[in-house]
Amino acid sequence: MTSVILQPFTFRCGVTAKNRVTLAPLTNLQSPGGYLSPEEYLWLATRARGGFGIVTSCASNVMESAQAWEGELGIFSDEHKEGLAKLACLGEDERCLVIPQLFHGGFRCPRRITGVQPVSASEFQITKPDFEIPRALSEEEIFDIKSHFVAAAQRAIDAGLPGVEIHGANGYLFTQFLSPETNRRNDKWGGSLENRARFLLEVTREIRTAIGPEKILGIRISPENTKLIGGIDIDEMKQVACELNSLGADYISLSLWDARKRTDKYGEGGVSVVEQFRKALPSKIALIVSGKIWTHADARQVLELGADSVALGAAAIANPSWPHLNEDDPTELKRLPLTRAELHKRGLSDRFIDYLERWSFVS
Repeated sequence: MTSVILQPFTFRCGVTAKNRVTLAPLTNLQSPGGYLSPEEYLWLATRARGGFGIVTSCASNVMESAQAWEGELGIFSDEHKEGLAKLACLGEDERCLVIPQLFHGGFRCPRRITGVQPVSASEFQITKPDFEIPRALSEEEIFDIKSHFVAAAQRAIDAGLPGVEIHGANGYLFTQFLSPETNRRNDKWGGSLENRARFLLEVTREIRTAIGPEKILGIRISPENTKLIGGIDIDEMKQVACELNSLGADYISLSLWDARKRTDKYGEGGVSVVEQFRKALPSKIALIVSGKIWTHADARQVLELGADSVALGAAAIANPSWPHLNEDDPTELKRLPLTRAELHKRGLSDRFIDYLERWSFVS
């Protein structure tokens, strides 16, 4: 009998993933200039060939000023279509869904990279090395950023990709609008949850209209506070997720450091974050969940909590053929840290390996 992990899953839009294993969107710094590099292609292709049902790209900036780090993949120009089309062919060849992640870093886009002052929902100060106070976006600029998200989504579809994911998590621009700590506006984009969520919801609505009902539309969110930004309340985020469902989102990707964690708000006495979202949402919208999922047993446990797919980060770095591992033979599973030579064999370039050293993933 086929393990539930390897069983197909069909999104509400009608597109089917061949299994329930997703490559999480991982920053890798491998595409200088924003164009898909051979190194980044190899990183993604190795996981596609390794059996992952969904392969999500790293965060891809929707406009030049939305870039947060060097080597970030770009999706803001038609000149990027060649790389997007190559990823679409990869998906067709390997029968996997390659999904680009649409991104704006907000205040996390440093001037040394973009050449301009960072922007956000409001001007604010936080304690962070090299922090540059962002400039509050005007309403006209908010409309302009929305149009760039929509254009990026359409660009991906025109290149032959099956859908897109909006990055609304981890302290980047949409999170900065959702948090009352970083959104101090007094217009229709700030104040109440309805106003703070308006930006993300309008982008979702407009992208769904642009790409049509038969393409995948996912949104990655942080259920609670991120490392840099507080004020993210799980009950509010469940409301936002319900609104995203009503707008036709195919999946919600929960960005968690531990897929089985209990909520910060309700403590150990409450149910897990995943269970809370599954209870709040209808079954037709999928949940993709990441965080400390190493083994097939880990994955099954997260699926039992209510997830429809598991997103692997560190485990996918160490095990590019994770879906094909023999779950009854734990010796097949590799864990980080690994040597540079071992990481090279797994399709990582020196740039990516240098980046992983800060996480102690390189021995």
